[in-house]
Amino acid sequence: NNQTGYWEAMDHVNVAVGGDAAASVTVSITNYTSVIGAKTTFSGKGGAFVHRSSSGAGDFNFTYIATLRPEDSNGNSASFGESVAMIDEKTVVVGAPNWSSSGRQIGAAFIFQEDPNGKWVQTQK
Repeated sequence: NNQTGYWEAMDHVNVAVGGDAAASVTVSITNYTSVIGAKTTFSGKGGAFVHRSSSGAGDFNFTYIATLRPEDSNGNSASFGESVAMIDEKTVVVGAPNWSSSGRQIGAAFIFQEDPNGKWVQTQK
């Protein structure tokens, strides 16, 4: 918000993977790390994308860090990334409301954490 009362764009992030445009996105930001959920990427299976500010909190110059995908992709349109939440700088929860197991649509939440080497790994489902 500037002095005129209008909001101004500070930066933008493009989310397109393999030619799939992200038509539906959710965003969560904690200090200098953000996660963007895009349920329509990867042919409708969805994904989440981690970005980080190079200068720390308050800097809106975000750089792509990682793509998050479930380890046990069930091959259907799970809407992975329909909801996202940053728990802290190194922990993300990604929702997949259409996740199915044993032929039943049950939904799932996936927890990813950044390891000491900077790699994001799924730690729970």
